[in-house]
Amino acid sequence: MCNKVFSVKLVGFIDESGRPVHCCYFTVACLWCIVEKGVSYYSVGRALVSEISRKYSLTKAKELKYSYFRKRGVSHRVVNMILEHFAVSYECRHVLERVESVETRLEFIEKVVKKVLSKAPRVDSITIIIDENPVPLRYLRKRLLEAVRESRKVSVEIKVKSSIKVKGLQLADIIAGYLREFKRL
Repeated sequence: MCNKVFSVKLVGFIDESGRPVHCCYFTVACLWCIVEKGVSYYSVGRALVSEISRKYSLTKAKELKYSYFRKRGVSHRVVNMILEHFAVSYECRHVLERVESVETRLEFIEKVVKKVLSKAPRVDSITIIIDENPVPLRYLRKRLLEAVRESRKVSVEIKVKSSIKVKGLQLADIIAGYLREFKRL
C-alpha cells in the first residue's frame, strides 16, 4: 500500500460589485477551492468558463460578466454551475460612508479573506488573486498577509490581475454581481 501525501494549496479569486459610496450596496466575493500545489491559478476555473461560454453561446466574448446572464434570465443556473466547483465567502453591505475610500475596500476584502480562512481546511500555501481595483497592491498585501498570519503559518501569494486573463476572476465577477442583486446565494 502506497500512502502518497499531496501538498495542497488554497486558490481564491476576489472580485467586487458596486461601489463603496454613500447609499450604495457594495459586495466583495471570494470564490475558492483547494487544488494540488503545482496547479496554476490560471488553469483553475478555465474548463468551467469554457463550458458556460459554450452552453450560453458566448464563445466570442472576451470575458464572462454577470450582466450577460442577468439579461438572459439564467443567472441562477450559472451560479449553481459555479457552486458545484467552488466554495464562496462574501461580504455585502449598504455603505454609509460619504466618500469612496481605499479603506472601505480593504475592510471588505480583509473580512472576506478571514471568512475563507475560517471555513478552509489546512493547506500548505494560499494564493489569492484579486481583480484589478483602485487599492494599491502594497496596501492589499500588507493587510491580507497580516490577516492570514493571524490564523495560519503558510506561504501566501497576493496578486492583482485582469479578469480577461484569469478565468477564475470571471467566475468571481458572476458571483459578486449575483450577490449584490439577491443578497444571498
